[in-house]
Amino acid sequence: MTLVVVVGGLAGFHLAGTAGARDALDSINFGDRESEQAHRFISENSEIPEEIPIAVDGPYVQSVTATDGTAPQATLTENGEWAVHNNGEWIEYALSELTEIDRVEIAWGRGQTFFFEIHASSDGERWERVYEGASWRRGSGHFETCEFDPVQVRHVRIVARGRDSGRSRTGRFFIAQVRIGNLPYPEAYQPALAYRPGLNQPSRRLLPVADSWEGGWMRFVMKCEPDQKNYLTVKLWGSDNVMSPLYLRDKDGRWVAAPAISMHRTGDNAAWTPLWEFAGGVAGGPLGVANGPFPGRFIYATYPIPREMTQGRSEVTLQIQAVGSEFERPMFKPSQGIYAAYTHTEPFSHFADDEPQGEPFEWGPNRPAPQDLSVEEKLMNDALDLIADLVERRGLSAEDYRGLESLAQAYHAEWSDHYRDEEIVRIVRDTIDASIRNEARSGQGPSWTDSWHLHGKLAIAFVQVSGAFEEMGFLDQRFEGERGLGYAYVSRRHVYAKFFQDALEWRRSESEGTRRRVANQVESVDRAIYRMNRALQILSPELAMPEEAALRYLYETIGMEPFYSAWPRHEWVRAVADAGYPYYVVSYKGNAREVGLGTSYGEGAPSRNARLAAEIGDEKFTERVRQLAEARATMTRRPANDGAGYAVLRAPVVYGWRGRSVAYPGLIRYTGSPFIQAAVLQDPISLRIAELYLEQGRVFAEATPRINQIIPRIEAYRTVKQLLPTNHRLPMEPGHEDFAWADEDLAVFAAKHGEAMISGSFFLDKAGIVPYGRIHYTTPQIERIATVKVDTKFNAAEHTYTIPDQLPGGRENVLGGRQRPAAAPPLDLIEAAGSPPGSVNAVSEAGGDQWIGSDERSSMADFYQVRFGEYLVAMNTTVEGTYREQTFVVDVDSDKSRALNLASGETIDLTGQVELGPRSTLVLYLGKSQ
Repeated sequence: MTLVVVVGGLAGFHLAGTAGARDALDSINFGDRESEQAHRFISENSEIPEEIPIAVDGPYVQSVTATDGTAPQATLTENGEWAVHNNGEWIEYALSELTEIDRVEIAWGRGQTFFFEIHASSDGERWERVYEGASWRRGSGHFETCEFDPVQVRHVRIVARGRDSGRSRTGRFFIAQVRIGNLPYPEAYQPALAYRPGLNQPSRRLLPVADSWEGGWMRFVMKCEPDQKNYLTVKLWGSDNVMSPLYLRDKDGRWVAAPAISMHRTGDNAAWTPLWEFAGGVAGGPLGVANGPFPGRFIYATYPIPREMTQGRSEVTLQIQAVGSEFERPMFKPSQGIYAAYTHTEPFSHFADDEPQGEPFEWGPNRPAPQDLSVEEKLMNDALDLIADLVERRGLSAEDYRGLESLAQAYHAEWSDHYRDEEIVRIVRDTIDASIRNEARSGQGPSWTDSWHLHGKLAIAFVQVSGAFEEMGFLDQRFEGERGLGYAYVSRRHVYAKFFQDALEWRRSESEGTRRRVANQVESVDRAIYRMNRALQILSPELAMPEEAALRYLYETIGMEPFYSAWPRHEWVRAVADAGYPYYVVSYKGNAREVGLGTSYGEGAPSRNARLAAEIGDEKFTERVRQLAEARATMTRRPANDGAGYAVLRAPVVYGWRGRSVAYPGLIRYTGSPFIQAAVLQDPISLRIAELYLEQGRVFAEATPRINQIIPRIEAYRTVKQLLPTNHRLPMEPGHEDFAWADEDLAVFAAKHGEAMISGSFFLDKAGIVPYGRIHYTTPQIERIATVKVDTKFNAAEHTYTIPDQLPGGRENVLGGRQRPAAAPPLDLIEAAGSPPGSVNAVSEAGGDQWIGSDERSSMADFYQVRFGEYLVAMNTTVEGTYREQTFVVDVDSDKSRALNLASGETIDLTGQVELGPRSTLVLYLGKSQ
C-alpha cells in the first residue's frame, strides 16, 4: 500500500501561470508536485505515470490496438479480456522489430466457440492470412496454440469471424490473453502496458488494491464559495481505453454516490450518479473502449458538489475514489489518467487559451471493402450458409424460434436452394409439435417458458408456411401426443389452435409478468399476441380477435395508444391517465421508454418495428415507426472513428436510468437492420443510415444480424440500391443545418449549433423530483459530460422521497436525510376515482406503490430550465387540454435584447417576458453572433 502526502496550503496559491479554466475558483494539476502541495494533497495507492525503461533483450510488443471493442491491452494481463461486438473487427500487436514467429497462443473468454483468422505483416500495409480456425470451447485461462509456417513479422492481427451461438456466427467475441511466438512473458509484453500521458501533461492514476473493490484514492483541498452552488470538473484524457469508475467522497470518507447493486438503475445511488462511470465499449463488458472515448483530446467531467460539503465554507476537502467495474468486484487495472480538477460556480467553465486540447476531430476515411466480394455476394453467402446450416441440423430445439422463422422465410425465397422445400415445412411442424409437448409436460400452461418471444415466433413461422400445411394435410392429421397428455385423438389443427389461444389469453391477462412494462419487453409480448391471433385467424377464426382489436396491441407498443395493462392496476391511476397523463411505452416523439430514455434496449425499436410494419401493412403504424427512426438518430447518432481511424457512427448516451447500460462512447451502430429499415420506411433518415453503412464499409465488419433478419435483407438491399443516393444528412452529421429537438415526455433534448453538439436529459431517476440533469456537450476539440443543477416547477404531493443514510454496501451517505418532493395529480381526480378522501397522501393509501417512488410520472417536473455556457434550455412537459396544462415564464438572465432560438430558427425578443407553452422547448443561444 502506497501513501503519498504532499503538505502545503492554499494561502498564496494563485491561478496565474497555471493552465486551466479562466473562471475557476481554484485548480489543481495532478502529478505537478507544486500544485499538489498547494492543495494539501494526500493519496493512497496512486502513481504519477513515468516512462518505463525497456528491460527486454530482444523483440517485444510495442503496442496493442483494435478497431473496436474494449481495451485491447487487457489481453496482455492475466485478468484481462478484449470483447468486441462485430465480425471483421481485429486486434493488432505491433512488435519492436522484425521477428520470426510460427505460432500464436490464445486464451479465449466465456467458453464459446469463436471463429477467427490470424494475419501477419512485415510493414503494417501488406497482410498475409497465416491461420484460420475456431476455438475449442475450453473457456478462459486455457491457451490454445495456433501453429503455422514460420513468417517474418512486425505486426500480428487476430480477426474476429463470429461466434457459434448455436444459431449462426454472430454475437460477441472474447479474447482473454494472447502470446506471440517465443516472446517471453511478462517481460516482452510490459512495454505495451506503459501509460502514455496525453499531450505530455502530468497526471495521476489510481491503482488497484489486491482483492479489493475499492482501489486507490486521492484527497485534496480546493477553494469554494460558501453561499453558492459549487461544481467540480475533472480533466481526463480521451485516448485512455481503460476507464475506471470514479466516485466523490468528503473529508470524512462519506460517499456522494455508490454503485447500484443491480447495475440497472441509479436509484440505489439515491439518485446521484457517479462522478465518472462511462466508457463501456461493449455492453456488459469492462469499462473500456478500444481507442478511447474521445481519442486525441481531453474530456471534462463536471459534477455538483453537495451543499453539505461547502455551505458556510471557503474551502472544501474532496476525495476521488476509484473502484472496480462492477459492484464489489475487485479492481484489476490502474485507472485512467486524472490530469486536473477545477472548482467553479457555473456548470460551464471556460478554459484558458493556453490549455492544451489536442487536434480537432475529423471524420476519417471510409473502411475499404474487399475487392473480391460485392455487397450482394456477402449477403447472399450469409443467407445460403445459414439456410444450409439450419436444414442440416434439422432437429431444431423447441426454443430455437428465430431459426424456425428463418426457415419459413427461406421457403419463400426464390433464390434459395430450398424454395418451396417441403422439408422446411416438416421442420416447422416438428418444432411446433415439440413445443406443445414440452408445455404439456411442464403442467404450467403457457408460462412454462420465460421467453417473451417463443409463442409469437412459432406463430409467425406457422403463418408463413400455413398454405403448405394445408396442402400437405398436416392440419387434419391426428396430433401425435403422449399418453396422459390429452392429445391422442385430436387433430393438429385443434391442438395448434388451443396452444396459441391459451398463450394469447394468458399474455392478455392481468397475471404477473404477462404484458411486461418497459418498451422492449412490451414490444416483444404484444408482437407475439398479434402473431398468435394471426395464427388463430387461419386455424380457427371464431377464436381470433377482430383485426382492429389485435392492432390495438401493436399501437400500444409504439406509443400510438396508452398502455394500461398490466400497469397501472389501480383505478385512480387509470383516472389520471384518462384525464390527460396516460402512460406510453414509447414517447410521443418516438423514443423508447425505460422509465427514462431507453438506451441500449431502445436501440432496436426502429428496426424491429420497421420489420413488423412490413409484416402487417398498416400505413399508420409505418408512419409512426418513421418517428421512432428520427428520434433515435437525433438523440444517439454521432460521427466517430474506429480504432483504425475509419469513419463510423457511434451511439453515445450519457444519461438514462439503467446505470452502466448507459453507453459512452457508445457502440459502433447504424441501426438494427439498415437495409430492411430503409426499404420498409423509405424515409430520409433511414436511407441516409443505410447509405453511410454502405459507404463506410460496415457491411463487411458489422456483426451478422440475428438470423431472422439475414434472409429478408437481401431483397431489402436490392430495394435500397434503387433508392440511393440521398442528399439528406443525419441531424448531428457534418453538413446538417443548425437545429434543436426535444422530447418533453422523457425530458430529453438535442441541438446542433455550428460545430457544437449539445444534448441532455432532465430525468435521471424516479426517486422524487431530482433537481439535476446531465448534459453532453461536444466541439471538435473539447468534450464535456456535466451533471448540473436544474431549476424545476411542479405540483407537489405531501409525500416525499428521503435519501437513505446508507448506500449499497453499508457506505455512509453524504446526502443522507435529504428529502425530495414527488409530483401528484390533483386531489379531486384521486377522490373521484374512489380513493380515500383527505390529503394528497391518499395517493399512498390508494396504490402509492405504483405512483410515489414507482411510477416515473411522480418524478417528472412540469418545467425545467438550465443555463449551460452560451445556451439556455427551458422545457415545458405539460400537455395542452389536460389537467397538467400550464404556460411558464422563462427566466432569461442576459444583457442581450435578442437571441436565436435554435428550436424554431427564429430570433426572439428578450426585452419582455419569454413564455413557454405546453409540450414545448426553448434552446436559446446567448453567445456572440456567429
